[in-house]
This record gives sequence, C-alpha cells and structure tokens, in this order.
Amino acid sequence: MQVDPTGALTSCLSNVITLDLSYNNISSFPSVLIYNMQNLANIYFQHNQLTEVPANSFYNVSVLEIINFSYNQLTTFELWTLDVKIKADFSYNKITTITNNYFYTANPNRTIEQSVSLTGNGPLMNFTDAVYEMYDHCKEVQEWFFSESNVLHEPLFTLKMGFISFGTTLINCSCDQAYFTNVFLSAFDPDRNLNGPYPIINATCASQSGGTSSTILFNSSCADPTFVENSAVDFAQVYPRLCEIQGTEGGAVMNITEISPPSLNVVRHIYK
Repeated sequence: MQVDPTGALTSCLSNVITLDLSYNNISSFPSVLIYNMQNLANIYFQHNQLTEVPANSFYNVSVLEIINFSYNQLTTFELWTLDVKIKADFSYNKITTITNNYFYTANPNRTIEQSVSLTGNGPLMNFTDAVYEMYDHCKEVQEWFFSESNVLHEPLFTLKMGFISFGTTLINCSCDQAYFTNVFLSAFDPDRNLNGPYPIINATCASQSGGTSSTILFNSSCADPTFVENSAVDFAQVYPRLCEIQGTEGGAVMNITEISPPSLNVVRHIYK
C-alpha cells in the first residue's frame, strides 16, 4: 500500500466546495471521499443509481447548502436533509418511507431557505408522527399537544418539516399525522389560512377509494384544532425509537447506537 507523505491529497479534498458527479451511473455513495471534503457545500449527484445516502458520510451536514440526489434509486428518505442550508432535491426516486438508519439527531437552530423536494416519488409516501420518536423530538409534541402551560417554545423540528415539498407525491393520510398537523397549525397557522410560505401546506392525500384525490393533508378531520385523540401511529413498532411521547404506549426506548464516521485517512482508500 502506498502512502501520501505530503498529505497533498487530503488537503486538496478539504478545499472542495462544489462537487458534481451527476450522470455517472454511480451505484455506491463514495462516503470516505465525501467525509474528507470538510468544506463541501454543494453536491450534485442526480441521474445516478444510488440506493442509499448515509447521513454520516458528511463531515458536517449543517454546512451543506445545495444537494441534489434526484433521479436515483433511493427508496427511503432521512430528515437530516432538513438541516441543509438552501435546497435539497430528492425528486424522482422510489421513496416511500422515512427512516433514521444512522440515528441522526442534530438540529441546527435554523430552517432550510427553500425546500426539500420529494416530488415524483411514491406511489405513496408514509409520512407519520413516528418521526418525532425516530429523531428524538418527543418534547415538541408533549409541550404543544398535551401541556397546559402558557409558555411554549418554538417547535423547530415541526417547522423544518413544513419545508418538505411533496409535490406530486401523495401521502397516505390518516390520524397517523394528528400530532404533526395539530402542532404545526397551532404554532404556525392558527387561523388555518393554509397560504403561508410552507410547501407542506400543499401536501395531498391519496384517495382512500383508489380514485383521483385532491384532499389536502391539513383538511383532514384529525387536523382540526378540536381533535383531542392521540395519533393513530403504533409507536411500539417505531424504529429507531429514541424517545417516547407517552409512557402508556408499548415498546421501549433504545440507546443511540454509536455509528463511526468514514475514515479520515483517505489515502488508505485510494493508494493501493
């Protein structure tokens, strides 16, 4: 195995600001190289064959500005993308489920400037209240949905989800979104005007009868401010379950698994 005694390669990678690897038929995300690009702000990876984009492949997600993973083969979506600064494009994949395979819990105190695009996925997106427990943000639901306190903190995680643009992708709507819709409306649209700057306001539900539907997520009966029931999610089946909204539900909270980032010694992966 050869070495790079001057460290020139590692230094070069750390200076990369924009990386364009689009239209290359790449099927495996180059995690080691990306992690060594510590100042990477823009990455264009559209029109490849990716099936996964590991959250721990980025040295610091919060410094990313524009990322484009459209037109790949992704089947799952992870909410670390909400911490990107300007825009994230995951359109025209095969995404149907939200996961948190890398136990991501960071939450920079800002929102994305534009949106996270998920248009052209599906056929149905499984977007539910399970995300609060998956990403360790149970306190937002507890404070806004159950607390009688007059002192409420801004539900930043809920606000960030407001910048998801589902576009043509339909959501499998039910009372599985009861916590999200009620916290969002209470905090950011109490008058229910549904005309604010949040793309998720236009999220459309799939028809229960299988026909064409124009039902909006926030027009469902479970999004009514008078709704007093709990979310219909089976939280005992949530994975990973990093917190618990209500202690009366089955299942247990798990410890956050320590997942190591890719090696910093990029030379060992290139010079062979």
